[in-house]
Amino acid sequence: MNRVTALAVASAIVFSASALAQTAEGGRPDAPDPSLPPNYGSISLTGGFSPDPHSIDLRAGGDINAREWDSNCRGWITESPDYVVNYTQGVSNALSFSVGSDADTTLVVNTPSGEWVCNDDSQGLNPALQVSSPTAGAYRVWVGTYANRGGHAAALHVTNGPYNFATYGDAQLNPSGAANYGETSLSSPFNEQVVEVRAGGDRTARSVGGSCIGFVTSTPDYRVSYEGGGGLTIGVTAEHDVTLVVRAPDGTYHCNDDFGGSLNSQLTINGATAGDYAIWAGTYSATAGTPEAQIRISDAGAASAGGGDGKPGEAAPSGGSSAGGPTGSAGHTALNSGFLPDPYVANVPIGATVAASSVAPQCAGFVPDAPTFSLDYTAQLYQLFISVSGGSGVNLVVRAPNGQVYCDAGANSGNGGITWGDPQSGRYDIWVGSTSQGATGTASLNISEIGYF
Repeated sequence: MNRVTALAVASAIVFSASALAQTAEGGRPDAPDPSLPPNYGSISLTGGFSPDPHSIDLRAGGDINAREWDSNCRGWITESPDYVVNYTQGVSNALSFSVGSDADTTLVVNTPSGEWVCNDDSQGLNPALQVSSPTAGAYRVWVGTYANRGGHAAALHVTNGPYNFATYGDAQLNPSGAANYGETSLSSPFNEQVVEVRAGGDRTARSVGGSCIGFVTSTPDYRVSYEGGGGLTIGVTAEHDVTLVVRAPDGTYHCNDDFGGSLNSQLTINGATAGDYAIWAGTYSATAGTPEAQIRISDAGAASAGGGDGKPGEAAPSGGSSAGGPTGSAGHTALNSGFLPDPYVANVPIGATVAASSVAPQCAGFVPDAPTFSLDYTAQLYQLFISVSGGSGVNLVVRAPNGQVYCDAGANSGNGGITWGDPQSGRYDIWVGSTSQGATGTASLNISEIGYF
């Protein structure tokens, strides 16, 4: 979104008789159609409902430009509603809709009276709408994306009374509550711990923000009291689509879904500080029930990253790991598909001490003898572009999660660039070098789902 000219509608989020009293009647092309079945189902709620908020995980965006349909609206939406709330009046005197997502999302709501109301950016890049005196009937809701890049993970929250983004997070989860399946104390080194659990619950992990997704219980499934001195690799395995939520001692949340191209989840916390780590095993779907699962805890780098072994003859560069091992000398980041801002940019040094052909026969130029940068990437719907810029002759070598090595010596306008049309989840080790041996300097490393920069 243009952060300077962003539409400010937060002060007019209450429905009124004059608010967008426009319908999609008359056969207008490329307009949302309230009569179509919802993409993610429906719910019947009575004022005063519990748990509050009621939340549903979905994918935001579509191929209809809401602004072209109505100049007061923003974002890209589908023709069908994403969700329908069949509301019955009760003790509550207000009804609110809000969205949580890593992406820049928008809201479009069609009320029981046929009015349309839209919102964008009530809380940061998240939208919200409030109905001060809700009438009974069907509220049809569309969750859009500001940019025409649909498929972003999002959570729609339906709340009694005024929306309050501060009520999400720890207010929805109870990290200090008794763990469902016990706890343990660990100090490095330790053998892998495996705990049999039931994944899933009635709380949305999206409530804690960031990359968290899926459904969990209020209290943790397991708790680890860690003495520090190393790192923790934590995973969830099951025969179902499972997710992982970990709350660190400093109150930050770490989450993962679909690690290494599988439906299992795993993350590594390098340099884990001493204290309690609360662990939730979630289900991606709200209707998955509570399937059997395993929580696995090991020293950092001990768990498998999944993926294949690469193509024959394609050697892996030394000093790096697609299993979450040593990070790049100039830095490391973890990104989930749909990340913002896009591109992610890091300033890195150029190193050219060893021949790239000694790393992988198909590579030309020179690279440092250890990774410059490492990326832990969670793939979903988009292409992945890794490129370097900063002058002619910049060389790029990347080892993908399956061990396959890719290289480009200045093909991208004198810089290096590599594209994955169907990227894997996992660790990408990145070497930034030069076509000239001994060259030094700095370059911009650009990670994007849009293109080269």
